[in-house]
Order: sequence, then structure tokens, then C-alpha cells
Amino acid sequence: MQTFKVYPKRISSTGNDERFDFTCERFEIKDEQFILYNSTDKESAEGFISFKDVAAILPDQGENYYHFHGKPLTFLVYLRNRSKPLEISADAFRIEGSCVVFLAQRPDSLGQVEADRPLPGIYIALSEVIAITPSDGLQTWRA
Repeated sequence: MQTFKVYPKRISSTGNDERFDFTCERFEIKDEQFILYNSTDKESAEGFISFKDVAAILPDQGENYYHFHGKPLTFLVYLRNRSKPLEISADAFRIEGSCVVFLAQRPDSLGQVEADRPLPGIYIALSEVIAITPSDGLQTWRA
């Protein structure tokens, strides 16, 4: 089982970051709902996360959760109602519908991107994103 950090869209009236931990094997998004999986990797009805109230979900293990072919970038994701950005290690990202999908890229023998693989266990609601940028800025040498 894995622990995920869940970031609600709204923070508490006291201004505290009300992030909470949620433990399940994995989750998927289907028809704007979170489908949660139990320890035997079967769909579970024992838990619920409200899709409309969540800004982001990240694996608790961070960069160590994924296998990259090189050193990934650290992306800073600035969300509404949060003063500190979320940090996500990935090679790239793309917008898919109402979500931001972070990617690991597999290079070919010439170093060109051969395949993109979405990183599992990450959900970012596009409606909550103010900005996304690499932590070292937009560099021309990466273009």
C-alpha cells in the first residue's frame, strides 16, 4: 500500500495547510471520479475522495517513487490558495483535459525522446494551477 498526500482546493479558515495523507494501493480517474484500489489491487468501495474538492494528489515518496533514465527536472507547481509551490520531479508535463499529466521520457540511442510515460500517482487539477515552471527557470539549452 502507498501513502498519498491529498491537497484540498480550499485551505482552512485558520489559513493552515490542510493537506492530509490517504493510503491505498493506487488510484485512477474515470468520469471525473477517483477510483481507489485496495491492497489486492482491486477496486474498493471502502474509501472515497471527492474529485471536485481536490486540487492535487502526490505520492508521499516523491522522486524515489519513479525510475528516470536521467536526472529529472524539479517542477514548481503553484496552486490557488497556497503560498508554497508543490515540487514534482519529472522530465516533462502536458495538459490533458482538466488535468496536468507529468511524464518520464525514454530517450532513443541519439538522445531524442522516443516515448513519454505518464507518472502514476499524480493528480493536479488544471483549474487550480496558477503556474508551472522548472525550479531552475526556463533554460534555452533544454529546448
